[in-house]
Formats: sequence, C-alpha cells, structure tokens
Amino acid sequence: MKKFLIIFGFTAAFFLLLILFVLNGFSNARLIQCASGVNPLLLPADVCLMYLKNHGLNDDIDSAENDVNLEFILNGSSNRKFEIADFFIKNKLLNVNDAIDTSKIENRPLHSSVLVGDLASVQYLLQHDADVSLKNKVGQTPLDLAEENINKPSLNDMSKIISLFEEE
Repeated sequence: MKKFLIIFGFTAAFFLLLILFVLNGFSNARLIQCASGVNPLLLPADVCLMYLKNHGLNDDIDSAENDVNLEFILNGSSNRKFEIADFFIKNKLLNVNDAIDTSKIENRPLHSSVLVGDLASVQYLLQHDADVSLKNKVGQTPLDLAEENINKPSLNDMSKIISLFEEE
C-alpha cells in the first residue's frame, strides 16, 4: 500500500507539473478561453481559472502583442465571463473605459457590447462604472450606437439596452 501511495504521489505531481507547463505556454487569450471552458486540450476550466487567479497572466498585459481586453472577455459565450472580467477589473489589469486597441475607431467595451446586443454585458459594464458619455473616434456614444441599431432583427435586446442608458 505504501508503494502504491508513493507511485500515485509521483504520478499526480508529474501531471500537475505537466499541466502547469502547458498553461505557462498559453497566450493570455488562450488562458482566458481555457478558463471560460473553451480549450482544445480539454483541460478543466476550473484548473485554468485557478492558474489565472494564482499565477496571473503569462506575459505583460500592456505589451503591443497583447490580445486581451474586456471586449474579448465579455463577447465570449461563457457563463464565467463576468467572473473572469471581475478578476481583471479588481486587480486593475483592465479598465471598463479603456479604448479597445483592436478597434480602429476606438470603441470602448460598452460600445462593443451594445454593437453585439449583449444586454447582460451592458448591465455588467454599467454596474462597474462604465462612462456612457465616452465617444469613439467617429463621435458616437454607446447610446448613439444602440439607437442606430434598434431596428436590426438580430439585436432584439436593443430597446432594453436603450432603456438602461436612459436610467443612467
């Protein structure tokens, strides 16, 4: 029995080190996807989320190659997207009002959530003090985008989103 426990312990330690090695090689975007439950290696999302919370990101979030922003996190379909966004906001790694570098018109996360008609993400951002008056390079506020897209059939929550802005 003692021999079995020793072998089991070494095997478990080996697999743990292997998982840490794999996670350490992930890009930040892949790490977030893994924590969201989307990963090709079938790693449990809880393991990836625990790694993210305990070890942080694998490279500098401010680097030019970084592909992590609140738009990327909140536009995912994971039921954990708000938990992951909370981690970044509470640790001051991301700000709800930062312009999204991948957008040539410098939309903010709130603009992006409006554009995809994601009512839950809009509510989340408003609860985390997203500034509804910020404009993109084209001069549009999130409310302007919502009003512009109210008649698109694929965005059926747009009238609810507009009412959220009117409450602000």
